[in-house]
Amino acid sequence: MGGSSVLLQLTLNGTAGDLCANEPIVDELLTDSYSARARAETELASAGPGFQVTVETMLGGSASVPLIRPGYLCSFAGIRGLVRSCSVSANRSGDGLAVRQSLTLERRIGPWL
Repeated sequence: MGGSSVLLQLTLNGTAGDLCANEPIVDELLTDSYSARARAETELASAGPGFQVTVETMLGGSASVPLIRPGYLCSFAGIRGLVRSCSVSANRSGDGLAVRQSLTLERRIGPWL
């Protein structure tokens, strides 16, 4: 089945745009400029040095944070990042139930942040 294709070059604001990816991104599903731009922004956002940190919070009750899902942007102890994974665990002790969520945050490091 023949279809249209899109060629897009996206550069990071504040850079010369002279560095290119090692290989072009080819995806048969990207047939319009809006979806191609979104894909390019995702690739640029995941480029460069970064780190992951795991944080644990209480879930439920009046003093806790709500359920935080993958894809959310959040900040804990001064570290802002993108939530890459979330797991929930529960422990019963006596009459109570302690529910915790464990989040993996991804933080990119670069001059544009």
